[in-house]
Amino acid sequence: MRAVDKDGLEGRDAVTALQIDDQPAPPYSIAPAAGSVVRTPEVVLRWTKAPGAVAYDYEVAGAAGFAQPVARARVDDTASIRLPDPLPPGDYAWRIRSVDASAKPGPFGDSLAFTVRPLAEVTAIDTAAATDTREVTFRWQAGQPGQRYRFQMSRTPDFRKTDVDMLVDQAEVTLPRLRSGTWYLRAQTIDVDGFEGPFPAPQQVDVPCRWCRIGAGAGALLILLAL
Repeated sequence: MRAVDKDGLEGRDAVTALQIDDQPAPPYSIAPAAGSVVRTPEVVLRWTKAPGAVAYDYEVAGAAGFAQPVARARVDDTASIRLPDPLPPGDYAWRIRSVDASAKPGPFGDSLAFTVRPLAEVTAIDTAAATDTREVTFRWQAGQPGQRYRFQMSRTPDFRKTDVDMLVDQAEVTLPRLRSGTWYLRAQTIDVDGFEGPFPAPQQVDVPCRWCRIGAGAGALLILLAL
């Protein structure tokens, strides 16, 4: 290294020796991969085993960086670990290093950034309004901001033929009054990047025959009048 003044005049070189200790070498990080999206709050870290390592230190950082990691621990000779606590939706980074038999840790490997954006299944649709006479609104628990939903209804549980197939931006859908009989309904979550979650098991709702009730009531009235 040498200093340079404002006129471009350079001073003498200053030379010093340094030694870099890169042992034990860090393992290769596998998952979550750089730039990946984890669609569940339960995050699993995976890496390769490193030569000479008997344990590993991992760190997971949020917005505050690795100065204040949200998760860190030393684990025995293994190649994966499930974080003990779920991570809220957001952006994170993780890194890992090896620890040798003398408990000496090596340098951390490169940190990998990832995003936690859960894609919850729509497992419960409110069907309380299914028998309304004018219009029906089905609602379910909303996911993350920006996620959309595909709502389907069919007369059969295998959904070979769908009578209703709609894409909606909100966790609800409003339909005209349903015809009587048995209906099957389901909804899937679609993430902001277009990733489609699975369809859960369908729910069943039975819509009574309105005219049948009216006819039964009229028949009872005629019987009473005849007595």
